[in-house]
Amino acid sequence: LPEAVLNQFQWAVRQLLVICSGNGVPFGGKDIPLSGELVALLLKLGGDPSDVCLAQHLGLLSEPGHEFTASLVAKTKRPKSSFHSEWAQVAILRSGWGRKRRELAISFCGTQVEVALQSCGSGVLRGRIGFTLEVDGVCVKPTGTWMETCWQSDDDADYLEMELELDSGWRIQRQFCVSRRSGAVMIADVVLGNTVSDVRHTLKMAASLSGARFSVAGDGRELLVETENLRGLVLPVGLSEWRADRRPGMPGELTAADGLKLVSCGEQVAALYCPLFFALTPRAADKQFTWRRLVVANKLAIEVQDQAAAFRIQVGGRQWLLYRSLTAQANRTFMGQNYAAEFVFGEFLLDGKLKPYVEIS
Repeated sequence: LPEAVLNQFQWAVRQLLVICSGNGVPFGGKDIPLSGELVALLLKLGGDPSDVCLAQHLGLLSEPGHEFTASLVAKTKRPKSSFHSEWAQVAILRSGWGRKRRELAISFCGTQVEVALQSCGSGVLRGRIGFTLEVDGVCVKPTGTWMETCWQSDDDADYLEMELELDSGWRIQRQFCVSRRSGAVMIADVVLGNTVSDVRHTLKMAASLSGARFSVAGDGRELLVETENLRGLVLPVGLSEWRADRRPGMPGELTAADGLKLVSCGEQVAALYCPLFFALTPRAADKQFTWRRLVVANKLAIEVQDQAAAFRIQVGGRQWLLYRSLTAQANRTFMGQNYAAEFVFGEFLLDGKLKPYVEIS
């Protein structure tokens, strides 16, 4: 065969392995795991040492002692864990290749978005992620299709952002982020308009069919997610922590009767920030946790909720900071931090300094 054809086949083998989820099922196809015989044959015909090492680590080789693998895997690095193709409209955000890794696969076409979220080898979410937006009681419909606006991947995190145009000048920006060093995953909708209105936004996500169980954890608005290997948390950080809290803020609720549904409301606002924070480690739900909306100031004046939003999140000994500007970028201050960026998501280190996972200007 020509060398170009062989190169294409070898790259196809690599991409097939990279887009496989923790259970060996390629994302975006039928829910059928790859067989060990097929993987072994593909690697024999078109795999390089890093492919073989990756397949063994993922448990896709039924007989890892094959003679052709023994010499290949020695002193070989695994390929980069993340996958992104703007052309194919597919991205897989991963914390790494370890057994406790978080992986969030995203595929979008037209106005539809499909996701698959796994942690510690167990499925958490899988299926369509949708929304409904009501402005002054009228449902606002899309006028365009989802378009990717930002992709960033480095040693700290993977981040994907996309945007959808709606009726009457409204639009939604959807954010996905997976951190590498902690169990943090963030999914958020940013609702942006050009008029002050009463706004109600509902974000819906299908639960995984692999047995993930969501339940109310206590008197707060958080949810507990349990699988065979996971006791994690889902925190609606844009809402107040306690259901009994009647202080002014963004009303809403997080429920899990049929998948996840986050309802966020605002009276006479031109924007809403609707984030969900996932703490997906084996024992996250056994630790103390809390979150707070922070005061954001601009030139000593306090910003209202549709100008900028910032949050502090704590699970056990870890603390994160999440900030999003909802109007023009400005030099703003919150919790001792000063940023002129549009979006910041990061973690506080032991010395109190903020380590940004993502900073978008």
